[in-house]
Parts: sequence; C-alpha cells; structure tokens
Amino acid sequence: MGEIISLLAKSNYIILNKQLINKLGIKEAMVLSELCNEFDYWKGQDKLDDGYFYSTQENIKKNISIKSTTLTSVIKSLEKKKLIQIKRVGLPCKNYYKINEKELVNLLK
Repeated sequence: MGEIISLLAKSNYIILNKQLINKLGIKEAMVLSELCNEFDYWKGQDKLDDGYFYSTQENIKKNISIKSTTLTSVIKSLEKKKLIQIKRVGLPCKNYYKINEKELVNLLK
C-alpha cells in the first residue's frame, strides 16, 4: 500500500524552468536542473566544499535518462557558457560541480 503514491511523489519528477529551456534548450535545461537538485541535496547534508558538490555522470544519466554522449556534450556546453565549473579531484578522478549563480542570474535577466 502506498507504492503508487511514492512513485508519483514530487521527488520522482523533473521540473524544468520554461525560461531556462528558451535560453539554453531542453537538454541543457534538464542537466542544469538536475545539477541544481544535486546541489540542493548536498547543501542540505552540509557537504558543499566552497559551493562544489560531488556527482557522477552515471548518477545524472540515471536521474534524467540521458545518453552518455549527449550528457558529455551538454556538460561541456554548460561549462563553456560558464554556468557550471568542474573540478576534477583524486585518483580515480572524481568530478565536483559548482553552479555559477551569477552567470545563471545574468542568463535569466
């Protein structure tokens, strides 16, 4: 009992900002929104490192059902537009992401 309710809960949805879709395109908006969700999660866990948070491409792919090649190009696009920064740390190398709120605000003006 309650399984269908859990399935339909808000945490199982992707919410996309229409203005972000218009400015970036749907794929970029979807990846950026997922990174915002992950930022919010790590912030709630008090595990941000100067605004950076850890995530894997596998986790992002799983959460938004996107192909690896598409995700790689979208991440590069968001980084080129300075909306995100990526810090690679450790061996094996792990990606830590930071959302550039200033650039995001400028984009949405």
